[in-house]
Amino acid sequence: MSTRDDLWAPPTTSRVSRRRLVRNGAVGGAALAGATAAGRGPWFLRGAAQEKTKIEVWFPYPLIPEDGEQIHPYAQLIIDFNAQSPNVEAEVFITNWSPEKLVTAVAGGDPPDLFYMDRYLAAEWAARQLIESLDERLASSTVLKKEDLWPKLLEDVSYQGQVYGIPHYTDVRAFYWNKGIFAEAGLDPEAPPTTWTALQEAIPKTMVKNDQGQIDRLGYAPSVGNPPGFLMWYVHLWQLGGEFMNPEKTEVTFNNEAGIGAFQFMLDTFNLQDGIGAVEEFAAALVPGPGQDVFMLGNLAMEVHGSWQPPNFARYAPNLDWGIGSIPIPEGGTKANYSGGHAWVLPRGGDRSDEAWSLVEFMLSVDSQLKTGLGENTVPARMAVAESPEYLDGEPTGNADLRKLYVEEVKIARWVPVIPGVGEIFASNARVYDEIMRGVTTPEEGTATMATECQQIIDTWQAQIQES
Repeated sequence: MSTRDDLWAPPTTSRVSRRRLVRNGAVGGAALAGATAAGRGPWFLRGAAQEKTKIEVWFPYPLIPEDGEQIHPYAQLIIDFNAQSPNVEAEVFITNWSPEKLVTAVAGGDPPDLFYMDRYLAAEWAARQLIESLDERLASSTVLKKEDLWPKLLEDVSYQGQVYGIPHYTDVRAFYWNKGIFAEAGLDPEAPPTTWTALQEAIPKTMVKNDQGQIDRLGYAPSVGNPPGFLMWYVHLWQLGGEFMNPEKTEVTFNNEAGIGAFQFMLDTFNLQDGIGAVEEFAAALVPGPGQDVFMLGNLAMEVHGSWQPPNFARYAPNLDWGIGSIPIPEGGTKANYSGGHAWVLPRGGDRSDEAWSLVEFMLSVDSQLKTGLGENTVPARMAVAESPEYLDGEPTGNADLRKLYVEEVKIARWVPVIPGVGEIFASNARVYDEIMRGVTTPEEGTATMATECQQIIDTWQAQIQES
């Protein structure tokens, strides 16, 4: 799923001028490109195209990919929508995933009609009055209801009891290991580590150094894979039974053995491989090819990564002999997973919200959800679709067991703090994580510092909200 490798600062896609129409493709000759809408093309089709209401959609994937690239399944759905809709046509403007770009557009009174965003932003954007509540639309919709969505996903896009975003899909993480490396190291290639202790025991056995004492192959590192770095701390916190904050989302609750233990485990895994500096030096020296990562190159024995990886293995590393399982847990700990994803929102001030909502309904229809899940190896946001035989046993049938694993993992998965101020919280998380891993501070001191900073962020936002 290449674009999901960084939650809070996703990779940049090509920028397109806000008023430049990205070319629209046609499916089976059923739709014309933007040239027809501009008055060019066959005369007998001009009138039909001009009768459609145009909606401006900010979206990360082009409807016509670069030469040699495959069209993204989500972009194909927009093409399908344009082909079948009698009165609405989506014009896609490629965005660089920048949240502030939408903030500026709403403040300037010229927002898009529909925006595709990271799901975790819903509460903060609702508090800032940047996006519309969708409760009335969901109540009157004949296509989608609240109860159709996974409850946790619905919680992620809700604020003060109202829904502000529609999840498009979700994903989970899994533990991958290189069976060939395991066999070479004398480990059972069919028996991956299931506990933290077993994982740490496997690291020195699978790591390889050269004659200069530099790392040629890593065993495992929390900075490699997805979620990387400080975001992996959340998974370990949950595994230890900890929570970031109380149910009311007013107080942080991680300044305890769980929060400290999560950082300590990550620090220990780096130290087993000469520290984070040596790991970073190793990673910087490698230059993976397009679509590849260190694991696919055979230079990493184990990693935690997203459910979208298996299709990438098949495409970019067809000879890789890999296994997949649940993320190892501490002795006596709890299974936990990290569930990301994106959502559709209607920015405040959009001129064509009703028409934009029709595209959201199309994207969340049963048929579209099935295509999304199977095409991207993600989990449909509609719970019934995710648990249906059509999805679990669908094509490619070779991924059926993987999909069944992912759906079970979704049931225990959660995400980062979905509250106003989450961007500032991430900044604190990232800085403290870096200081702990580099030995600038201890896990105990760093956890306490981060708790103080995050509580101040929550308190400040709550005060601002109450004043507004």
